[in-house]
Amino acid sequence: MLTTLALLPILPWAFVTLIETDSGWGDSIWRDASWSKTMAWVTVACGAAAAGAAFEFGWRLRQGHGDRNRLWMRVNLAVEAAAIVAWIVLAYTAPG
Repeated sequence: MLTTLALLPILPWAFVTLIETDSGWGDSIWRDASWSKTMAWVTVACGAAAAGAAFEFGWRLRQGHGDRNRLWMRVNLAVEAAAIVAWIVLAYTAPG
């Protein structure tokens, strides 16, 4: 259940990042090419990969495949949460 919920923020997160990195929007966070803009997309990619991996490990855990899958599921959920926090930090510290 938790790993399924981890998949839910990926699409809106990617959509908001797309809008906020589009130079055509006057009020976007990342209007110009910058390190911060690149890192915003990197955090989205890392978060999506971590959510997908957490889902996979959670699925394996439900199939009865041991505590190692539980550990990796938790690690990936933590990575996804860290990526979300990093994205927020990048948004607040973006050159404006």
